[in-house]
Amino acid sequence: MGPAQLRNMRSRPTVDGMHAREQRLSGGLSPLRPRDVGPREFVYGLTEAKRQHHVPKMYLRAFAEAGDGIIPWRDLETGRTGRASVDNLAVERHYYDFDFLGVALSAEPWLAEVEAKAAVWLRLLRETSEEGAIAPDGMLYLSRFAAAQFFRSPSFRSWLERYKADLGTRIKEFARQMLPPEVFQLREDQPHEAWLGQEPSEDAAVPDSLWILEGTQGYANLLVFCMDWTLLEAPDGARFYTSDAPLARRTSHLDDGVLPGSFVSYEYYLPISPLRALRIRPRRGFGSDLRLASILRKKASKREVSLANSMQSASAARFLYGRGPWIDRDDGRRNIARQIGAAATTRVMTVQATGDIRPSAVMQVADARARSMLAQQGTGTTTRGVALEYMQQVREHSPDGPADSEGLS
Repeated sequence: MGPAQLRNMRSRPTVDGMHAREQRLSGGLSPLRPRDVGPREFVYGLTEAKRQHHVPKMYLRAFAEAGDGIIPWRDLETGRTGRASVDNLAVERHYYDFDFLGVALSAEPWLAEVEAKAAVWLRLLRETSEEGAIAPDGMLYLSRFAAAQFFRSPSFRSWLERYKADLGTRIKEFARQMLPPEVFQLREDQPHEAWLGQEPSEDAAVPDSLWILEGTQGYANLLVFCMDWTLLEAPDGARFYTSDAPLARRTSHLDDGVLPGSFVSYEYYLPISPLRALRIRPRRGFGSDLRLASILRKKASKREVSLANSMQSASAARFLYGRGPWIDRDDGRRNIARQIGAAATTRVMTVQATGDIRPSAVMQVADARARSMLAQQGTGTTTRGVALEYMQQVREHSPDGPADSEGLS
């Protein structure tokens, strides 16, 4: 079974999570999205809750200073700081609600269930010092919680809207060049959703920010079957804080078989208390070593705590939660860029020192150079074009003939 098949696997954690891989999602295709293909989970129900949290209260309570539910916070936009109850943090009215044929539906009940099943395992991670204390069921529930937390955050919603608008604009400009003027003018004023091929009669019922939650289990499968998990313990004098986007990520090193820019090409950090955080990173031999992850433990350095906090500041939509010292957004991005640049330089030196110019090795060098260059611009994005350009430079030097670029397609 390959990574693509694993992501689309219809599995759902149950009491005996060992059999999750064989079980099918109840609900199958969403009736609200009839054009979808592939497994989707029906995540909508009825709720009376009007104030809905995009960061769970049960998660935030771990960052209260005195166990009283009062948490320090910082507004990255204004620089203001304060203290507030978890009831009043990371909350918006009707955040997960939408109207479908006159019926008010919400993802709130489904998310409450995901949170409840993960809560006991998060508490165990905060309190125990044993390796292997998390049962297979716990890993499945934790991965589900982490994946859902990523897609429910305000920063992801903002990114999704920017992505749709940018892609729609690009498609529109391409159409302007390719279509006869009289044909293009008929569609010129249509919104970007139309250029993306979304039919309002079918796709506008469920907001994209909620629709993507239907695929949570597929991404949870990637996290728990294809990546390695480590519980980091903060050293004396260092503390983790969290944000309104707790599952923060940065570009990781390029491992075998990992496609740059894919969900599993990133390294993720999820603080679970001021003293502990989960680190989830790509597994070496990706695609050939599919197994349920277990959680190792490690004493983090102050540098790694600073990196984890920098990622929270860089990923947050607006707010940081927990005791400082806090890192400003721009400083956080610079810290991450330095880390990516250092890792990229090391990879370039390692691969070049071996004299290995096979396509896979050249791809690693090219990707690392792209990461180093783009890190200085505050982004971890890599491009196929940069890799192909570098491969072109070494074509004449290969003892086995020109390097093959098909592996980059």
